[in-house]
Amino acid sequence: MICPRCGSKLSDDAVTCGLCGQPVSNMAYPVAPAPTGSGMPRNTVAANSNRKLNVPGLVASLLFALGVFLPYVSVNLLIATGEFSLIEGEDGMLFLAVAIGAVIASLVGTKAMNIVLIILGAIAVLFAFVEAYHTFHELEYAALYSRNIGYYCTLFGSIGILGSGIYGLTKKN
Repeated sequence: MICPRCGSKLSDDAVTCGLCGQPVSNMAYPVAPAPTGSGMPRNTVAANSNRKLNVPGLVASLLFALGVFLPYVSVNLLIATGEFSLIEGEDGMLFLAVAIGAVIASLVGTKAMNIVLIILGAIAVLFAFVEAYHTFHELEYAALYSRNIGYYCTLFGSIGILGSGIYGLTKKN
């Protein structure tokens, strides 16, 4: 007979499955032929059934990544004006690495990846606030600088990454 849960072969007198621990009744299940050409064990689906896509984490990660490329700050001087994005500076690649890590963790969707999302979210929040402080508080002429859409995307995206990791850990299946 075969295990109704994972599909492994069992002896006819088995009470539980030796692989997954599923109790089996005395009712015999016929042994199904092994799938041809798949090369995958039958219990692969059961082992991966606890994976769920973290949609809020994915959206927040993409928002955070988008903020790296959008204009972060506008500079209005008397002679010239300009907009600058994070990717143009030294920190852009760090922001992008955190965003890519958060996208991957959101796609994997396990409980362990939610912990990774919390860590990456905390790093993203720290990066966002440090960059905002550096940009808007340490500049001599801070009144001439204004926040732009990239600032808000990175700020809300970083908070969203952190929140989605916490939500993923606390939600019930």
